[in-house]
Amino acid sequence: MKSNIKELEIAKKRIELLAGREVKLRVNEGRNKIKNYVGVVDGMYKAIFTVKSLEDGKLYSYPYSDLITKNVKFYQN
Repeated sequence: MKSNIKELEIAKKRIELLAGREVKLRVNEGRNKIKNYVGVVDGMYKAIFTVKSLEDGKLYSYPYSDLITKNVKFYQN
């Protein structure tokens, strides 16, 4: 249990470092749907973080656990 909490804290710190920066994302949406886009980490909340897409202007939200399970991956832009 402690390791899961520690992993979430590490994920939150990683997002905190990326806040306000332009990043490339690769998101696994399930059923073999992969979405790649460029966005800006817009907000951080208790359980989720938000990313604003620079391509379509939409705001997407993801739980921090998606970083641990690698459903959301960040790449250097």
